[in-house]
Amino acid sequence: MTFPNTPPSAQVWLSPPPHQPGLICRLCGLAPAAPVTFRIHRGYLVAFSFQKIPGPLCRSCGIAVFRASQAQTLARGWWSGLSLFLFAWLTLAANLVARRKVLRMPPSSAPPGYPRPEQGPPIHRRPAAYIAVVPLLFWILMVMGAVQELLGWD
Repeated sequence: MTFPNTPPSAQVWLSPPPHQPGLICRLCGLAPAAPVTFRIHRGYLVAFSFQKIPGPLCRSCGIAVFRASQAQTLARGWWSGLSLFLFAWLTLAANLVARRKVLRMPPSSAPPGYPRPEQGPPIHRRPAAYIAVVPLLFWILMVMGAVQELLGWD
């Protein structure tokens, strides 16, 4: 694919990667890719929502999507009762299983200058992941208060 008035150095960015057999990544178009789905869970005080990010994804894109989805779930997934005790945990576990599939693949080889997604920092280096501490402490204090009330402690 060639565009008029485009310098040759930019042509790599405008053309698709060479065709490779097997599954190709839906984000960058490179192979190999694995048929994985990452999930994001958001808990609200009285409701919750889910989001799917389906594959196939290559190793690099899969790691980037995993990190982003885990960080969002850790930051926003704990704010309802069902989310705290069930859905956020299931979402985090499902993403770990999908990550394992992605890490088993060899890295895809991109042509020089081909755009690749930025994987970003690991989850433990993302401040938003630590927001999960706030609702966890809130719900622990609520349960402790309820237990004290039931046992008649003051």
